Amino acid sequence: MKKEMFLLVTVLVLYVPYSENSIIRFPSMPNLDLFLDKIANTTIDVVTGVTGVVNGGVSIVTNTILRIINGAGTATEKIINLLEEFRKRMVMGIPELGIPILEPLTIEFIDLNITHEVGRFVGYARDIEVRHLSRFKLDHISLNLQNRLSFNITFPYLKVIGFYEINGNVGDMFRIFGKGPFWLKLQGLSISAVAQLRFNMKHNPSYYLEWLKIKVKLQKIQVKFHFLLVLVLFLNK
Repeated sequence: MKKEMFLLVTVLVLYVPYSENSIIRFPSMPNLDLFLDKIANTTIDVVTGVTGVVNGGVSIVTNTILRIINGAGTATEKIINLLEEFRKRMVMGIPELGIPILEPLTIEFIDLNITHEVGRFVGYARDIEVRHLSRFKLDHISLNLQNRLSFNITFPYLKVIGFYEINGNVGDMFRIFGKGPFWLKLQGLSISAVAQLRFNMKHNPSYYLEWLKIKVKLQKIQVKFHFLLVLVLFLNK
């Protein structure tokens, strides 16, 4: 629970599937100031459960969060400051809280099983690295009195590398298969979102995310899959 409360600070950069009838709930928090205060208190509690080897590291994190939360500024300014502090720690992680290194972000394995009207693909990707996540730019963020949160975040440049194996087809004419290294280069990935937060004592938990709308824009993408082959199938009719 402690780790999850800390990770909620990063909700601005997470994608959450949304539908009009869905209600996405978060742990109870009557207002943002109390929520930020709870993050600090929760982090302090972690200190009592660790050894002296990592206790100093947790104290540094705790003191930094407390300094931001108890300092001057609006709730929006405090969120910005927390994100900036989180950016610094992406390159080293926070093992005391179970948060791994996020710069680069490493993903061991992704299973691929894609079925679409144009074709079907099965396979996997492994040993994936996503680089330059910490270079994000927070273009805009606001939280109004109606608890409506809006933000825009941009990743100027991301590079993804790894290994893949895939086998599939596009319609009845093309067969696509391959195995080897791959890379993707993304430029100008922009994510904007509007979220409505609600507080209702009749709900459990009482504070929840009622809806979230996300727009994604991408200026440019370059892709390279080594040893990827495409066969054209000639069918006799």
